[in-house]
Amino acid sequence: MKISNREKRDWSLLIFIVPAGIFLMMIAGQIAVRIVPKWSVQAGMQSSLDLETAPKQQSAPIQPVLPEILTPLSWFENFLTPNANSDANVAFPPFVVFEASATPVVSGTPSSTSTATAVTTTTVTATPTAPTSVATGTPTKKPKSTDTPTPTPALCQDLTADNFGDPLPCTYPPVLCTDPNANNQGQPVPCTYPTPSPAALAGSELTPAPAGINVGPPNGVASIPDGSYVVINLGSSPIIVNGISDTNYDFVYFEEPSGIGIQMDRVILSISTDNVIYYVVFNWGDGTPDANSNIGDVAGSENDNQPIPTSELYGNSGVLVDVDNASSHPPAGTYNYLAIQAPSPPASSDGIGMDSVQVIEVTPTP
Repeated sequence: MKISNREKRDWSLLIFIVPAGIFLMMIAGQIAVRIVPKWSVQAGMQSSLDLETAPKQQSAPIQPVLPEILTPLSWFENFLTPNANSDANVAFPPFVVFEASATPVVSGTPSSTSTATAVTTTTVTATPTAPTSVATGTPTKKPKSTDTPTPTPALCQDLTADNFGDPLPCTYPPVLCTDPNANNQGQPVPCTYPTPSPAALAGSELTPAPAGINVGPPNGVASIPDGSYVVINLGSSPIIVNGISDTNYDFVYFEEPSGIGIQMDRVILSISTDNVIYYVVFNWGDGTPDANSNIGDVAGSENDNQPIPTSELYGNSGVLVDVDNASSHPPAGTYNYLAIQAPSPPASSDGIGMDSVQVIEVTPTP
């Protein structure tokens, strides 16, 4: 019988298909039975963990079909953990119960039990015997400790605090006033400042001012009668008030020279920024020494025509005045107007004999 080419081709395909099918069956079986499983379970003696949901399961992409179809190993009966879906074949090792003043007792061999059955264990607790007093034979109570742990206090952790490292609350140094023009510089805040005290001009104004009065060095003598005053516009040489921290003299008032000094007339000197509000910066005749001038230490009763020697004066006849530290406390600013007032009688009897005023910055001598 002659075999056709087609039949030959079919047998050739069969020769390759059968071994390939067997090989694929082996691969499928290998995947199914998991000869070398890669999963593990951490469990205790009475664990009933479900292997499908327990931690550290199979990490391979394909999970086992069912744990029950896995081939049991030779040491399967030694498992202390039951199968995932089985309540049988659970074995427990013998355990020993220790009791006070008694020899160890070994319990009987445990039998296989279902995990669904609750196991009740009775624990025997030895009752302690109170110590007996040797002298009286009576039980002596053991004193209870009444000490309670002392809580650790919270500590201040702010490096800027005075009590850094000490218990809370944090305490801080007082904040000090640092403004040199404040009354309480170097003392706790808030800063306080002198209160300005303006004073109205008294008498009648002389307009125009006498020709002998000028701004600058002395060059002649002028007279202001009692009950009158003269306002001088300082122009481009105004008096500047900075505050009490500025202790320099700001201008000089030149009195009429008399021999080796002057005969100081009663006079009031005031300054203004607008020729409306004035602040007294020097007052010879009110009985209060003008400490902000160079003749405050020789004021005495401040009499009219009081002799003052040249040694106490600026130049031959100058009275230096510090406007920043005047008792009226003029606010900081630029003052273009200076008023020279001759008090009314009986405070004065012969008016004022003066020469000039000059804006000048002079440092006090010790």
